Amino acid sequence: MIDSFKEIQPGIFWIGSENLKFELHHNSYLIADKNDYILVDLCPVSDFQEFLQIISQIIHKGTITHIILQNFSPSICFTLPLILQHFSASVIFHKRAEMWLKSLDFKLAKYFIDDNNFKLKLSSGRELNFIETPYLPYFESFITYDKNSQTLFSSFLFSARPLKWKLYADKVFYKESMKSFHELYIPGNKFSSPVMEMILKIKDNHGIKCIASSHGSVITEDLEVFINIIKNLDCGIAINPIINDITRKEGYFSLCNQILEKYLLHFSKSEILEIFESSSIELDILNVKIKKFNGSGEELWEKLFSTIYTKKGSRWLSIVFELVLLFIKKFHVSKPSVFNDKEQELIKIDEENRRLKVEIQTLEVNLEKTTENITKDKVTKLFNEFFLRDFLKNIIYHETEHETKYILLIIEIDEVWKIKRKYGKQGDEKIIKIIQILGDILKIEATEKSYQLFKMSSEGAFLFYIQNDNIDNVIYFSEKVRNDVSGTARFQENITVSCGIVSSDEFVNENINENLLLLVTFTRLGIAKSKGRNQICYTSEIQKVVKKTVLIVENDSIYVNLIKSSLEQLDFNIISAEDGFMAIKTIEKDKPDLVISELMIAKDNGLTVRERMLQVSTNQNIPFILISHLKDDETVMRAYNLKVNHFLKKPFLVSELVGIVKNILLR
Repeated sequence: MIDSFKEIQPGIFWIGSENLKFELHHNSYLIADKNDYILVDLCPVSDFQEFLQIISQIIHKGTITHIILQNFSPSICFTLPLILQHFSASVIFHKRAEMWLKSLDFKLAKYFIDDNNFKLKLSSGRELNFIETPYLPYFESFITYDKNSQTLFSSFLFSARPLKWKLYADKVFYKESMKSFHELYIPGNKFSSPVMEMILKIKDNHGIKCIASSHGSVITEDLEVFINIIKNLDCGIAINPIINDITRKEGYFSLCNQILEKYLLHFSKSEILEIFESSSIELDILNVKIKKFNGSGEELWEKLFSTIYTKKGSRWLSIVFELVLLFIKKFHVSKPSVFNDKEQELIKIDEENRRLKVEIQTLEVNLEKTTENITKDKVTKLFNEFFLRDFLKNIIYHETEHETKYILLIIEIDEVWKIKRKYGKQGDEKIIKIIQILGDILKIEATEKSYQLFKMSSEGAFLFYIQNDNIDNVIYFSEKVRNDVSGTARFQENITVSCGIVSSDEFVNENINENLLLLVTFTRLGIAKSKGRNQICYTSEIQKVVKKTVLIVENDSIYVNLIKSSLEQLDFNIISAEDGFMAIKTIEKDKPDLVISELMIAKDNGLTVRERMLQVSTNQNIPFILISHLKDDETVMRAYNLKVNHFLKKPFLVSELVGIVKNILLR
C-alpha cells in the first residue's frame, strides 16, 4: 500500500504509507535534482500503480533518469520492468547482482557501480557515492550517500519493524525494534561493524543529517547513537552477549528480555502483558521488559516458559524454539523443562511452520505470475482493459474523498479489418506487428508526458489516463499523435488512427461509474470514425450515450461471427436469432436499435420478419438491413415497399456494412 510522500530533506522525498501502522513498511525515496530524478529502492509489485501516481505528482512533467536498486527481493525486482515501461532510466546496481535481473527477461540500461568507481555524477555536477555492504543482507548489497543533502540511503541497515510506526524514528522504542530486526536479518557483527566504522567516518568528515532505510522509520536524531548500536550489536540470530562481569541473574534477565523482544515481532504489547498479569514475573508496561522477579536466574528462566505454555500453548513456544536452543548452546544454560516435555511436538510444529513458509512463498510467486497474465496484454505488455476498469473504479470511489480530475484519450487503428482482408491468414501477424510498433510509439509519448497507457480489448485500441492536464493540451497531444502515426513509414502500411476524448469535468452532475465513462469514450471514438476516420472527437451529449443493440438474424455462424466481431469493436451490444420466429420474439423482448437479417431463413423469411415489424407501432421505426445471396428485381422492389433501409448482396464488404451501421446508429 502506497498513499503518501513527504520531503524529508531538501529535494529528498520519502514515498510509502502512513496508514500501515502495525505492518512492515517498504520505503522508497526520490532525489529531485534539476534535470535528474533518481529513485532509490522500489516498491513491491503489488503497490505499483499507487507508486506511479505518487511519482507523477512529485516530478510533474519530468522523468526518472536513474533507479538505484539496493534491494533484490523478488517482489521489488518484479516492479523494475513495470517502472521501465514509463521511464527510460538507467538502473544502478552491483555487477554481482546481474544474475538476479537476467531471470526477469527484459532489456535495461545498466550502470554497474563497481565499473564506475562507486560514484554517479549527475548532470548538475552533484555526486552520489556507493558503499559496498557485503552480506548485509545480500552478497551484492550496497548503500548510497548523497553529500549534497547529507542523506544516507541505508537499504536494510537501520531498518526496523516498530510496533507502532512513525515516519521519523523516536529515541527509545525504535532502537529496540531496530536491534531485533538486525539480530534476525543481519548475519553477524563481523560484517556490520566495519560498515558502521565507515559510516561514522562519513559522518565525521562530510556530515549525515538523515538515515533513510528501506523498512521502518527515517532517522534524523541521535544518529551516532543508532550507528554505534549496530556497530556493537552481536547480530546473527537474535542474541546479545551476556557480559562476563555481570551477575548470573542479570544474565538470565537479558536472555528472557530477548525472548520477549522476539514475541514483540509477532504479537502486540497487550497480548504479551496479559500472559504475565497474575504471574510472579512483573513486566514494565512501556517496553515489555522484566521489571521484577523474586527468585534466582534459573527459576526465572523456568517460570518464563512455563507461564507462556500455560497461557498460550505449544504454538507460542515454537516461535522461540530455535532461539532457546541457540542460548543453550552458546551460554550453557539449562533447557527449560517444558521444552524437554514438548520437544518432539515443538520440532513437529517448527517443521510445519517451515513447510508452510515455503508453500506461502511459492503461492506468492505463482500469484504474481497469474496476476500478470490476467492484467497484462501479451503483445504490448501494457496493463489491459480488465486492469483499467478496476483502476477507474478505484479512482471514482476515492473521488468522494479527494477531488481527482482526469481525462481519458482512446486511440484506435482505423485499418485493422482492411489489413486482415488484404493479407488473409497473414493479416493477424501483420496486425500484431503494427500494434507492437504503435505501442512502442505511444509508450515513448506516455513517458514524456507522464501519462498512463493501457491496451484495450479491441485489437488496435490504446487508452491514455491523463491526470493534472487540461483538455486543450490533450487535444493538441492527440493531434500530434494522429499526425505522427499517419506520417511514419515504420508500419510499412498506410496507417491512421481515430481518437475519442472524455474529461471527468463533464460528469459533474452525473452518477458516474467506470462503465459509463468508457461507454462515452468508445462512443466518441465511434463518432470520430464515422466522420471518415483519422479524426478526433471530444464532444457529445453524455445523457444521450446509451449502448446500441443490434440484432443479427442469420443461420450461418460464419456470417454471424464476422458481423458480430466487427460491430463489437464499436461497442455495440450484439444479439442474434437463427430463424424468423425467434427474430420476432427477440424484437418484442429486447427492442433492438437495428436489425440485420438474412433473407433466406427458416420459419418466416427476412422480408416477412420486416413485414411483421411494420404491423407493430413500437417496432416499425427500427432500421432494417437485408442481406442475401439472392438479390433480384423482385426482392429489391419488395424490400423497398417494406421500407428496408439497405439491401446488401452476399458476399459483401464488411467495411461497407460497418459504415452503414455507423451512419444509422451514430449519426
